[in-house]
Amino acid sequence: SDWPAALGHLLGVTMIGAGHYWWLEMQDEHLRWASFEGFFSAVSAAWRAVLAQPDSALGLSPPGGKPEGSRADVLKLLSEWEEVANGRLAEYDKFASGGTPARLAATGPQTASGDPPVTSSGSSAPMAQASQRSPPTLGGQCKRAKTASSDAARSH
Repeated sequence: SDWPAALGHLLGVTMIGAGHYWWLEMQDEHLRWASFEGFFSAVSAAWRAVLAQPDSALGLSPPGGKPEGSRADVLKLLSEWEEVANGRLAEYDKFASGGTPARLAATGPQTASGDPPVTSSGSSAPMAQASQRSPPTLGGQCKRAKTASSDAARSH
């Protein structure tokens, strides 16, 4: 399994998402609520699966690196992104039509799916089943978003 690559992809999504919020404000995907909410659910699930891995599997404690590893730094970046993004996502709740609100839930309290939060220790993460899975991908979600964007462009 290529957990370090999965971590790298998710860090890319997080760093772009946390650095600029125009991607959230300049879109109309929220009009297709299942896709909009599904993206944030998929990113959250992918983060939970990655964070359930030990630091050694993720490359967060390389030789010559920080003695305590880098998990705390990753969790800080991710939790700050969650806090700001979830505040902005709340503005879209009116489009949920009684459905599940779109939220990032990778490090926070237990999620709607029942997955418990990830701890900063990493070595005894609560998602034992995740360590037996392959690294997550967002390929399907990204493909649907790209198709939706192409469809929207053709309709204008």
